[in-house]
Amino acid sequence: MTGPIFKDSKTENTVTLSLQVLYTTENGTTFDHAYYTSKHLPIVTVHMCSHIQEILIIKGLAGGPDTPSGYHVIATMTFADKAALDSAMAAVGPALEDIPNFYTGEPKKLVAEVTQQRRPNHCLAEAFYYTKGVGQIQGVLPWPVSVASRRFG
Repeated sequence: MTGPIFKDSKTENTVTLSLQVLYTTENGTTFDHAYYTSKHLPIVTVHMCSHIQEILIIKGLAGGPDTPSGYHVIATMTFADKAALDSAMAAVGPALEDIPNFYTGEPKKLVAEVTQQRRPNHCLAEAFYYTKGVGQIQGVLPWPVSVASRRFG
């Protein structure tokens, strides 16, 4: 998966895009988390990071109660636009070549348009707030809600 990801004349170059790399646990695959963190992520940083807005690495713990995770790791990278994604993918070669050093399967990939992005300090779109000592719902706050504006009893 190198070079331009997709050709879509309807997707303007100003749309924020994401690339998710999903390392599944299916078929008994193994994943070396220590190698991934200490060796692979620096390779990604050196070759692709100048094009990436944000990287989020999620380590799978569970798929629900008493259910093992279906994923070792899900890596999400966001890009300002299609040009940034295409530039990153043009430089992805060394990162792709490194995958067999920590993962025994073939990772799945998803390219998507980011339609919403919420930061932790704006995480409650319809937050209920409480008045100190009353403990009853006083209203619903409009989006965005900053953490500082929430009042709890």
